[in-house]
Order: sequence, then C-alpha cells, then structure tokens
Amino acid sequence: GKGLQIRDWLYVEDHARALYLAATGGVPGDATFGNDFTGFEKYLVPTANCQSTNATIISVAKTGMNYGSAPSSTYGAMYNLMNYLNDNIGYGYYYDTYYGAVGTWNNGEGNCCDSAHLMNACARSLGVPGRYVHAYCRFSSGLETGHVWSEVLCGNEWYTADLVSDYNYLGYKTSTTLSLYNRYIELPF
Repeated sequence: GKGLQIRDWLYVEDHARALYLAATGGVPGDATFGNDFTGFEKYLVPTANCQSTNATIISVAKTGMNYGSAPSSTYGAMYNLMNYLNDNIGYGYYYDTYYGAVGTWNNGEGNCCDSAHLMNACARSLGVPGRYVHAYCRFSSGLETGHVWSEVLCGNEWYTADLVSDYNYLGYKTSTTLSLYNRYIELPF
C-alpha cells in the first residue's frame, strides 16, 4: 500500500508485554534472562513439598519476581521474589516440614523448612535452580540450632535466600553458620 494506514497510538499493555517477552526470551514467567542452567536441571524438578508446577505457586512467583520494580536480571527477579515472600509470610517455630510450599503460602507462615520449600518452588517455577542448605546456626537471640534455607542460582553464583527474618535479603542471612551439614535437591525431613 501507500503507507496511509499508520497506527498513531500504542496500547500500553501490549507494549509492556512485548518488552517483557523480549527481555525474558519470549517465555512469560521466565526469570532466567538468557542464563544457561545446563547441568543444574536436578535443581528445577518439582517434589512433594516443593510444588513448582502448582498453579498457585506459579502465580505467586510471577507476581513476586516483579515486586517493586521490573527485574533486568535473574538476581533482580530473585531479589524481588524474596522481598515479596518475606512481606507476605511470617515465621512459625516447629520442626521439620509440615506444610510444603503451597501450604506455607496458604497458611501465611512457615518454619525454616517450609519457607525454603516456598522459595525453592517459586524459583524453580520461574526456571531458576533452587537447592536446600542444612546447617547448625547461631541466631542473634543466642539460640543455636539446626536451620534450613534456600540457595538460588543467579548466573554462575549461588545466593542465600533465607526467609526466616525480615533482616535477611538475597545473598545475606543474619544467622551465623557454625557447621554445614549438607545441601539437597529435595529436603529429606
């Protein structure tokens, strides 16, 4: 044609979605930002308590990765997600797994095990490897006890993602690790 049919307006949601899909490689809800996690597939698998394919978890993760501001990296998406989860769940003291990821979200609180299930399930649902860390730790209160938290892979580096304290942020936890027990794909307790 003659080019007379010029679109002189832009629908904002269409534009925003196009930018988002371009930044994430065309997959809605993908927080990998082009990182190649080949060799880390075992840290993406859903488990009985890390229900990363559950619709509620996927929705929570997609909302969380954009919490505050649109991320431009895997680290940014995980930073936002951790803040979102910390702002929306509380800590409950009990031993071992009780709720799993979905139950923790629905209940609004969880212990360290269940909080780690929630963080890992959300990360895995976004295509980001997440694993469990089990250690003996000292907390600011002076309590020394077994503790579990998540680590998420951003680029080539694993970052601590511990949801038990509002003072924690991605890459930092307030407790001191005294003795590392193990890292897990699936938490055995």
